[in-house]
Amino acid sequence: MAENSQLVDANELAKLLGVTPRTIRNLAADEDISFVKQGSKRMFDAPTAIQEFIALSAKRASGGLSDEERDLEKEKLQADVDYKRAKADTAELMLEELRGNMHSSEDVEHMTADLILMVKSLLLALPGQMAVDLAQIDNPTEVSAKLREAAAQMLAEISRYEYNPDKYRKRVRERRGMSDEDDAEDRG
Repeated sequence: MAENSQLVDANELAKLLGVTPRTIRNLAADEDISFVKQGSKRMFDAPTAIQEFIALSAKRASGGLSDEERDLEKEKLQADVDYKRAKADTAELMLEELRGNMHSSEDVEHMTADLILMVKSLLLALPGQMAVDLAQIDNPTEVSAKLREAAAQMLAEISRYEYNPDKYRKRVRERRGMSDEDDAEDRG
C-alpha cells in the first residue's frame, strides 16, 4: 500500500463511488477491487480502489474484452445454446415416446421378441397337433393338404398380431417406473 493510503470500509467506498456496499463486496469477492483484512473486516485503500473501479468501469463500457476473450465468450454462449437445444430435443423425444409416436429400439426389440416367441410356440405346437391326424392318413396328397391347412391357420394367427400403441405406452411406463396417471397427463 502507498504511504498516502486511506483505508475505508465497503460502506464508505460505496458512498465515494456512488454504488451500493453490496456492489463493493461483490467486486472484492471477484477480486476486481483489492482490499486488506483488518480483523474480520475488509478495508479498501480508497485511492487504489477508486482507480481499480474506474479501470473496471472503462473496460466494461468498451466491451473490455480482447479478441481471444470475445471468442471464448462466443464459444461459451454457443455451447450453452447447444446444450439447451439438446436438452429441449431430448425432452421432445421423451414426450413423443410417452405419447406413443416414437419407440425406443429397446421397446421395439422387446415387442419383436414377443412376436417371435408367439411364432415359435405355434411352430413347436404343430407336430403335437398334427401327429394323430396325419398318422391316420395313408395318402401323401392328403398329408400335404393337411399340413398346408395347418400352415394357413398358423399364418392367419400370426397375421392377427397387430401393432398396439397401448402396449408400447405400457412398456415405456414400466421402463420409466411411471403410473397410469402419469401416462394420462403425458397424452393430454
